[in-house]
Amino acid sequence: MSRRWWYGLGLVLAAVIIYLTSTTLITQRQLARFVASVVPGVTEDSFFEWWQTWWWVFVKGYHVTEFFVLTIVGGLALKRFGIKKWILFGALAALIYACTDEWHQTFVPGRGGRVTDVLIDGIGVSLGVLVLILRSKKTKPS
Repeated sequence: MSRRWWYGLGLVLAAVIIYLTSTTLITQRQLARFVASVVPGVTEDSFFEWWQTWWWVFVKGYHVTEFFVLTIVGGLALKRFGIKKWILFGALAALIYACTDEWHQTFVPGRGGRVTDVLIDGIGVSLGVLVLILRSKKTKPS
């Protein structure tokens, strides 16, 4: 299998992971119960209290990370397939996917689509674009 198909496969895999995690709902209590069952010395209530303060770092950080990865893998796949302006199209595709992902969540019981999450996903896209630009400048012959 050629290298470009591996990039394409990586792009599909990243998109599927985002879709699957958007379809899943784990309540805060379920998470607290799980953590308390596997981490010695942590109770469900103590974790729940800690999570109330810090959830946004993990949840919103995951948004940034998943769209950072999607942008990089998508951009590199487009480059391997010979698409001009691969960084721009990779970023636009990731942003469109962020919008459709939030729309998709409006159909998942207990979930909801939020414009603010698309903006947070956009941070990941922007960081991905920055990495791709820096990488492409580094690999250009002088």
